[in-house]
Amino acid sequence: YDMKRVLSAILCLVMLFTCFAIVANASTYTIDINSTDAASGDKWSWDGSTLELYGYSGGAIGLHVDTDVTIMLKGTNTVSGNAFGIDTNTSITFKGEGNLTVSAANPAIQISGGGKQLNFNGTGTIALTSTELEGVFVFLNCL
Repeated sequence: YDMKRVLSAILCLVMLFTCFAIVANASTYTIDINSTDAASGDKWSWDGSTLELYGYSGGAIGLHVDTDVTIMLKGTNTVSGNAFGIDTNTSITFKGEGNLTVSAANPAIQISGGGKQLNFNGTGTIALTSTELEGVFVFLNCL
């Protein structure tokens, strides 16, 4: 009886620390936007509502702002994330003539919160890949 309790407690601790590791990994972004202040980096720029990618090839993107976001694509862009490729709490509209490939272990694009949309209004190609999900769920709202 006591051995079951000890094993249960050990199992709970292992699961708890595993969850902490996953959450810590999910919050690591190469591009981390959490305000409407302008920002830029290697092959990307942010003006407060539009993230422009122009030949970006890098890690995950975090978009946690209080406004809908446009991602303008120019050229060939690649996003690779350990947990998510693009993680956001807002609606996203992809525009432009560029191409985007997003790959991650979990959802290539994660939008948290209800009532958010993923929109595509461009002429480029967008490819989404998840290496650990067994099913792919895509909801498209083509403008």
